[in-house]
Amino acid sequence: MLRGTIVENSLADKEVLKSLQIVRTKQDGSWILHDVRVEEAQLPMLSNALTDGPWYMHFWELGTGNVKVVYKGKIFSVQSSDKSTWVDAVAYGRSIGIPNEQLDFLIDGSPVPTPEALLLADALQRRGLDARTECADGHKHVDICIPSAHLYIELEGSQHYMDPGQIARDFNRDHYSDDDGFATFRIPNQIVKEHLEKTATAVHEVAVNRVKV
Repeated sequence: MLRGTIVENSLADKEVLKSLQIVRTKQDGSWILHDVRVEEAQLPMLSNALTDGPWYMHFWELGTGNVKVVYKGKIFSVQSSDKSTWVDAVAYGRSIGIPNEQLDFLIDGSPVPTPEALLLADALQRRGLDARTECADGHKHVDICIPSAHLYIELEGSQHYMDPGQIARDFNRDHYSDDDGFATFRIPNQIVKEHLEKTATAVHEVAVNRVKV
């Protein structure tokens, strides 16, 4: 059984709601939101029920990172903790006019830290730093933040170095951080996997020096 939220306004055929297990309904402004439980076999029906335009819905299996991203006529399978699996789903969403920041595929209401973020945060915490995962700054979520050092750490897959659109978006994300007085340090996921302790030691030294400034 999958769980998720359906925006009723996104449906061209609202009759499909009658076949779903609706756990809760709430209203946010003009939007009517239904928290639902669905079977995977029902996803094609929901995909067909969506109206044309910049809409999607996503569903996840509790206790796993399995996420189904449902667009009109298309369904993608992604892993919540591995953003490299999001590439095709995000690219399609952008192609139909959905802003990148809305393509976050949240599960249980909050982003899930990547394995690399958890590894590095743990290594930094062992060195005495208050390293927090999935920090929200009002504009975005950051993989790791160290508040005392005014330092954000973003852990990157290969698309951050080879996709011009992603590079441009990263500049915009960093602009918000600069305005807030935070520096952003970007680290490839592969570096964390292969050189965790050396990376953590280097970041620790930089963070301690920034606290002193």
